[in-house]
Amino acid sequence: MRSLDETVMKGVNAGVRVWNWTTGGTKASLANTILVASLGLEMLYQLRNPRELDNLIVTVFQACVTPFCVQNNLEVHALEENALQRQTLDRSVEHEKTFFYMPSGYFVGAAALVSAFVDRRGVAPYPEMGFGLASISFQVMRADPVPPRKDVISRTVDKTVVPLLRKMMPQPVRA
Repeated sequence: MRSLDETVMKGVNAGVRVWNWTTGGTKASLANTILVASLGLEMLYQLRNPRELDNLIVTVFQACVTPFCVQNNLEVHALEENALQRQTLDRSVEHEKTFFYMPSGYFVGAAALVSAFVDRRGVAPYPEMGFGLASISFQVMRADPVPPRKDVISRTVDKTVVPLLRKMMPQPVRA
């Protein structure tokens, strides 16, 4: 089980680094984006299938829980950033990663797999994709922290376009 978790986290860490390099965002911003997208998929499914009461219960529950999860992600990220600045580990953050994010991620992922085997009579698998995204969101919060930075387009402009414009501008004449 440990090697499975290490493999999952290796992939998640790579994804977080790509997100950071591309958008400049942190792991908390990625986790929250994914979490809101999962809620969107659940709601989309419910709108397309309004008579499915079991999914309505899940969607309402997720709609109530998502804001708390988003806020918790931001708080954990802030604690982690403070600990990094002090060059220490915050025990409450490590506890949260081990006893909340890891089990929640795997539990919701397992729910996505079980839900995938339920006969939905040819309906698009929005609940499964929603659960899968929520599972990924929990795993993202376990990833190594990355500092916020400029997005790739801003960095490219700063490195190429700005120096080029400076070279093209007329230089003042010194007497």
